[in-house]
Amino acid sequence: MALLPSLSTAAVAEELPLFSAKYDLLRYGITVGESRLALSRGEGDTFIYESRSRTRGVISLFLKDRIKERSEWRYEEHSIQPLRYLYLHSGGKKERRVQLSFDWVRQRVINDINGDAWQMPVEANTQDKLGYQLMMMRDLMQGKKEMEYVVADGGKLKVFSFAVDGTEPIETEIGRYETVRLVRRGGKRETTVWCASRLSYLPVRLYQKEKNGGLRKMVITSVRGLP
Repeated sequence: MALLPSLSTAAVAEELPLFSAKYDLLRYGITVGESRLALSRGEGDTFIYESRSRTRGVISLFLKDRIKERSEWRYEEHSIQPLRYLYLHSGGKKERRVQLSFDWVRQRVINDINGDAWQMPVEANTQDKLGYQLMMMRDLMQGKKEMEYVVADGGKLKVFSFAVDGTEPIETEIGRYETVRLVRRGGKRETTVWCASRLSYLPVRLYQKEKNGGLRKMVITSVRGLP
């Protein structure tokens, strides 16, 4: 499918500037890790979105977990179209490698988990676990209040639903931002995300409440490429 004449790849790319950001990961108020996100250009008309997370602080003396996620994708009409997704979990008791290869001609995705491969059909606009995060930023730019994404995750197609729950100023290590507050609907955990309008709606804070009442947090500590 060709892009609309008024939406060249370059024009769409301007809606999502290339950036990198760093976050602290906290649990029960204690810093347990850090995460780095980066959006960059790939070969040809593709883009690369990466997430790298590792344990930090006292917990890193006992756990050496590292998680890398990498999504290769391109713009297709009004959507982000994933091509390949890679998940690597190393350093822990259980190492895991997941690779997804999307075949949009046949409308299918090939799943490979630790060398065990199979395929399943996918519908148009299906995202991987990183791509939907970028789609959410784009949808907020367009003023959407409710968002729903079909995500290929764990050999299944899952639906991630979010709704705008208001606006809120947020103080961070890198400054004060006006944010849109999103809540996830129907998830196993209660999840709230704050996205800064000045940063192209990049998340600056995420809270996730566990079933036992514990609270996981992700808070931004640095950003490059965005105002």
